[in-house]
Amino acid sequence: MINKIQLFQKHFHLVFISILLLSCQATQKTSTTQAALFNHWVHSHEEDSEGLSYYRLHNYAFPRSRGRLGFEISKDGEFVLYAIAAADGQNRQVGTWHYAGSDSVVAQFPLTNTPQFSFKILSCENGLLKIRH
Repeated sequence: MINKIQLFQKHFHLVFISILLLSCQATQKTSTTQAALFNHWVHSHEEDSEGLSYYRLHNYAFPRSRGRLGFEISKDGEFVLYAIAAADGQNRQVGTWHYAGSDSVVAQFPLTNTPQFSFKILSCENGLLKIRH
């Protein structure tokens, strides 16, 4: 009887430690993704595929294109949307953002007629943000 109890305790500790380590790795990845997300992103529409949108950092060497959508997301809750305006210019809309769940962002622009802008983060690493609208 004692052997079964000791065996259970030994395995319980291994399972508990494994779960703890997995949760630490997920938290580290999430915080790394969050830190990388706080940046100025520009739509790289040439890379879009199968309902996925790709954004690159604003200083990326994009090929020539007529107008590009972009946004800037700040840690303090500010969200700036750079919409395509007349003559390929940019229309800057300032709003706020928040997380909707662990991997989705919702931006709102209460002082303008700009509709809500939301997306699910699929990955954010090495200057490339992959999202689904």
